[in-house]
Amino acid sequence: MSAANRQFDAIIVGSGPGGASVARALSLRGKHVLVLEAGSDAPVDDSLWTQARVMRMNFIGGGVPIIKGITSGGTSMLYFACAVEPPLDLFRRHGIELAEYVEQVRKEVPIAPIPEQAIGPRARRIFQSARDLGYDWEPIQKFVYARRCDTSVPYNARWNARSFVQEACRNGAVLETRANVTRILSDDLGVRAVEFRQSGATHRAEAEVVVLAAGGVGSAQLLRASGIERAGRGFFCDPVISVSGAVDGIDAAREHPMVAGVLSSDEGFMLADMTLHPAQYWLSAAQRLHLDQLPHYRKALTIMVKARDEIDGTISRKGRVRRTFSHEDQERLRRGRECASEILENAGAKRIFHSFPIGAHPGGTARVGDVVDANLQTEIEGLFVCDCSVIPEPWGRPPSLTLLALGSRLAAYLDA
Repeated sequence: MSAANRQFDAIIVGSGPGGASVARALSLRGKHVLVLEAGSDAPVDDSLWTQARVMRMNFIGGGVPIIKGITSGGTSMLYFACAVEPPLDLFRRHGIELAEYVEQVRKEVPIAPIPEQAIGPRARRIFQSARDLGYDWEPIQKFVYARRCDTSVPYNARWNARSFVQEACRNGAVLETRANVTRILSDDLGVRAVEFRQSGATHRAEAEVVVLAAGGVGSAQLLRASGIERAGRGFFCDPVISVSGAVDGIDAAREHPMVAGVLSSDEGFMLADMTLHPAQYWLSAAQRLHLDQLPHYRKALTIMVKARDEIDGTISRKGRVRRTFSHEDQERLRRGRECASEILENAGAKRIFHSFPIGAHPGGTARVGDVVDANLQTEIEGLFVCDCSVIPEPWGRPPSLTLLALGSRLAAYLDA
């Protein structure tokens, strides 16, 4: 194991958008960086089998799964590539100015709406129906290479955080995969090392700067294991459902998902067109006993509903997730479902059904102003967090652009 007992300028735990952004930016500044990733760096595509191999789930109240990608690039290898603008005023209230770092990210990664010629018939039908009903249905900015966009290979058009990890490695960073971090070692002066398991043995690597980017559940678990007990007390997970129905006049394969939608509403939910994998569509139909809809995948229209849930619940030291959804949380999801059903009905859909919820973006477990300060540092000198854990208020939106900007800002602070 090449990193064992070696000294680094910084150790990054996790390689999703937040961790990859910090690793790349520090490596560009000539820092000696170690990235510890619990998964592998094997190729990932949009096949259900490949994605299932890198997917891990936690379950919260009522059996709702929270999905996370365990692989180089993190959950960005599973995401739908939405480059949604951070709520700058929210972060400003907590002492974080992000605007210049968002602009910096925009210069470094491909961000654009799906080109008109690559939009499929499902998304077009939903777009027209939503507009006819007066919804503010707008194109969504995406992390995509526009020249690669077509309607047959949507996954290949997406940018993901693995490219930042690879760039960091070209700049001299060390990536260790299948490295499961167990705790952060510190003394009265601050961080000293990271302990992790790899290939059946325990190792440690030394640094005076450690950045946790292991996700809303993983980072909270490590913080608690390292003595910061208030981490993991309260979190959000952005519950998501899909609402589907079959229409006449469409015979479509898979398309780019989340081409357009309503990104925010006063009622606390977002809506977007969604093309499911066939197996996901069949599962959601079977869940609700709509067995007559199983043969109609190529005729199906689907809208994703994502609700903004309140901060509640706990993450244990062993990573167990405990919470229940409040009446208000459930009402936001119900109202979003009603709006999605209205749009589908107007588009001509019949026998409309919805899936059970999943948790999309767990976060808020190491909030700014509570567990970390405005520089994302914990009470332990040199121990930082840069993932959805630090988001200080209920969220309800795709976080990738925000995390890339936070990583860029943190790297600038560490190099100051």
